[in-house]
Amino acid sequence: MIDKIVIKVLNTQCYSAVGCITLNKPKALNAVDLEMVRTIQTQLDSWRDDDTIGAIFIDGEGDRAFCAGGDIVSMYQAMVEQQTRDPERLPDFMAQFFEQEYRLDYTIHAYPKPIICWGNGITMGGGLGIFAGASHKVVTESAHVAMPEITIGLFPDVGASFFLNKMPQGVGKFLGLSAMSINALDCINIGLADTFLAHGAKQLLLDKLTGLDRIDAHSIDDALNDLHNEGSTQALMNNISGNLTLIQPFLAPLADMYNIDEIESFFDNLHAQFPDLKPVQKAIQSFRHGSPITTKLVLEQLKRGQSLSLAQCFQMELSIAYQCSVTGEFQEGVRALLIDKDNQPKWKYAHASDVPDIFVNAHFEQFANSNMQESQSEKPINPLHSLVQEFGEGRV
Repeated sequence: MIDKIVIKVLNTQCYSAVGCITLNKPKALNAVDLEMVRTIQTQLDSWRDDDTIGAIFIDGEGDRAFCAGGDIVSMYQAMVEQQTRDPERLPDFMAQFFEQEYRLDYTIHAYPKPIICWGNGITMGGGLGIFAGASHKVVTESAHVAMPEITIGLFPDVGASFFLNKMPQGVGKFLGLSAMSINALDCINIGLADTFLAHGAKQLLLDKLTGLDRIDAHSIDDALNDLHNEGSTQALMNNISGNLTLIQPFLAPLADMYNIDEIESFFDNLHAQFPDLKPVQKAIQSFRHGSPITTKLVLEQLKRGQSLSLAQCFQMELSIAYQCSVTGEFQEGVRALLIDKDNQPKWKYAHASDVPDIFVNAHFEQFANSNMQESQSEKPINPLHSLVQEFGEGRV
């Protein structure tokens, strides 16, 4: 049986080695399942206190993807099975997956050692959750990065409430509402990635790391910069046109928009301004045909996320994820896109303006108030309530 996670240790010229984690499900675009999440978590926990490991390198097997997301099919099966038992009860699998996935993502954000993440090819959803937390985020010429949850009735999670809000004005909200796929240049320009390298340079980078006389954030910066500044790398990067970069100056007004009619007019105007830019037109179609519930959730989560810490964003997202697992919208979106593949989801509401506020707010109210003991509330304590105590504040 092939290991879905491959663990290796690269020895260097100094005392500290580099721990390597490779997502190894290339036929499934390295989508992470619960077993993989647990394996990565266990390994990072082990290496955290191992003085012989100075840095971590995470990549995906093959040339097509770093990681296309989470194990959506297993989630769908769990939701369908639960429908036959107790439709209002959260499936145990969903609770486990979201809690442990978000815990892993926070671990990466807060990790005390440098983590290099190699973002080659497709990086979406849960893959972006892993990538976004790394201290050194590398994208390549084939990078395609997206948060496509609006197309399946979920919401941009894995810390998106935090990192989408850190992007230039309007950009994060646009990406959350449109599921637009962006490339390497776009990622660099909005701060979602740190360095551009050719995919063919991955082994060169690993060779550089093994030759370092010390392993720390500064020496890794130098190694990445040396490769980035090579003429061939710059020439390759100069051949990439950022689709998001072209429309970014027009996105700022979206930051202050929360009225659905106003947002729809914004997308209509964008459609008229860029009729020949296919990635933008596709993004606009995703917004128009995406889940109305997700539209409202994106607006609310980003609004609330502006005043929250990273840990609080993950805690909020777990509440949203729990509710999304029982309302049926997520299940229907996965059915239409990935199971039956008819691309005709039957959303609960015809239009985002039809989604009641009380329905939206319920997604944010699954757990007891953080100031309460569980015995003081009918609701459970958030399983992620102790992230800061366990892992620290995290990088911002």
